[in-house]
Amino acid sequence: MQIIHGKHFCTSFTQPVVLTLGVYDGVHIGHKHILHALTQYAQSIKAKSLLLTFYPHPRRVLYPEQPLFLLNTLEERIEKLKKQNLDYIWVYPFDQQFANLTAVEFVENIIVRTLKAHTIFVGYDHKFGKNREGGYALFEKLGKVYHFNVVEIPAYQLDQVNVSSTKIRKSLLEGDIATANNFLGYEYSLLGMVVKGKQIGRRIGFPTANINLFSEEKLIPKSGVYVSKVQLNGQFWYGVTNIGYKPTVEYSTQMHIETHIFNFTEEIYGQVLEVFPLYYLRSEQKFDSLESLSFQIEQDKQSALEYLRSMKSRK
Repeated sequence: MQIIHGKHFCTSFTQPVVLTLGVYDGVHIGHKHILHALTQYAQSIKAKSLLLTFYPHPRRVLYPEQPLFLLNTLEERIEKLKKQNLDYIWVYPFDQQFANLTAVEFVENIIVRTLKAHTIFVGYDHKFGKNREGGYALFEKLGKVYHFNVVEIPAYQLDQVNVSSTKIRKSLLEGDIATANNFLGYEYSLLGMVVKGKQIGRRIGFPTANINLFSEEKLIPKSGVYVSKVQLNGQFWYGVTNIGYKPTVEYSTQMHIETHIFNFTEEIYGQVLEVFPLYYLRSEQKFDSLESLSFQIEQDKQSALEYLRSMKSRK
């Protein structure tokens, strides 16, 4: 696989090119369905497969005043896309100049002249070009003019629900981790560096690992307490994770992510920790005292262990 960043695609093709395009935030099971169809078809006609994706997210450029948090950082997205058997990933910088290209200009400049596309795989609801004026019908019309094929991919459904990045974000913001993970096809995670906190947890018998996320654009699930799994240096542990503003200790305007890891005593400041929220236990609460907080954390721990036992018994 070759990954190209920037506005210029320097590779000269000696084989036909089959491509699809989109942000692919989350690289969820619907995305994988499209990419599987794309790569299978490319192999069948001895063509090269290519994904044209964009960074930053178009909504960050078009609507900068509206907050948008993403399922993947660019690095995470590329790592997941590497597993999809593509020949090329082209990460195109989405800026205002690109946003101003009409749908026809985009097809002529990128699809035809640069990539000389043989076939384009298009999601059923894909829109492109200035003001999102283009879609499958325009691709099909221009394909007849410029001699490329267009394949429309219908919505991918799970339990009769269309899978989309928007629905996954909504599920995470509601604390519905199971639905989000089902749609993603993998466990959602938060990656950051372990930093020192106020060490209140240690004082009350429940030391926690606090992480600073590596990316400010990463979507943080609904605040509250979760059964969680963490990964450190390739090994996994379970615990309970609090996501929120720590109202009992000192209310903060900044979201904090801290995990009490079961049966773990190592000092890991400065190390990279990946946190997987698995199940939403309860909302964040303010307690009257540290003793009340300690009692509740013990209850959370027991609830988490019971959940983990039930999950193990189902396998």
